[in-house]
Order: sequence, then structure tokens, then C-alpha cells
Amino acid sequence: MREQLIYTLNIIPVKVLCITNIASGRYVSQFGIEGGYVFDTPIIDFMVKHGANNYPIINEDQMIKFNWVDYYELKNIKTLALKLYTFLVGMFASINIRLVECQLEFGRINNLSGDIILLADEITPDTCKL
Repeated sequence: MREQLIYTLNIIPVKVLCITNIASGRYVSQFGIEGGYVFDTPIIDFMVKHGANNYPIINEDQMIKFNWVDYYELKNIKTLALKLYTFLVGMFASINIRLVECQLEFGRINNLSGDIILLADEITPDTCKL
């Protein structure tokens, strides 16, 4: 039996684009990195969520200065993103599929001990580059 917990979250207005160890997309077009180049560790990019597929890059300092997240929430988001990435890479590798990148969104829920950061959106082939 499959179960799913659903909470009402305050969405953080940033999309986490967790790039795997493989250069593709903007790393090839904007930075001139050879497509397929393997990085030592995953690269995490943050993009502001706007309508009409306009997702400008935002850095960690801007996210904190805009009061969208605090330092500890940002650290938690990065830790969760990397854990999810590691899990997904292994899951897809077990069926001979290479995960190139995945997009994640996070939100916060307030509980008695403070805010908790949770994954706020689906993980599907539409949010992953395989």
C-alpha cells in the first residue's frame, strides 16, 4: 500500500536545480564546458520562480538578503537536495538510466519546535532530465 503525507506549506520562491556531475544545458552554452564532462561533485543552482518559464539564477546571499530563507534553512535545503539527488541517482542507475539533473522545490511548515523545510513538489520525469 502506498501512502502520502500532504501538508500545507509556505512555498519558498526558489526552484532548486540540482545538477548532477554531468555538464549539459547552460553549462555547455554559457560556460563553454564540454557536454558530458563529469564534475567531481554535484552543482546546485537556485532559480527564482516566475511565471512563463522565466527562471533567473539567484545566489545564496541574495536569497538570505531578500529574507526568503535564513542561513540554516538554506543549509538544510542544500542537504536535502543532495540527499534526494544521491537517492535518485542510485534508483535510476539500478535500471540503467542516467540522471542528468533534477528540479526540486521546497517549502516550510511551522510546527511547535519551529519551521521545518520539506520537499514541496513532485519528482517525476517532467522534473528530471534523464
